Amino acid sequence: MRGGLPVSLEATEEILQEFMDRMNSLETDISQRWVGADTWFRLAPAE
Repeated sequence: MRGGLPVSLEATEEILQEFMDRMNSLETDISQRWVGADTWFRLAPAE
């Protein structure tokens, strides 16, 4: 509890689920970009 009354999990469950869904989406996007960047570096000609 910080700065107010405690809130039941039931009241925050939807917000937490939305947050987790967005974090999973960002993780997937970053993972795909990382693989794409890694492939690009390996295929780029050496100078």
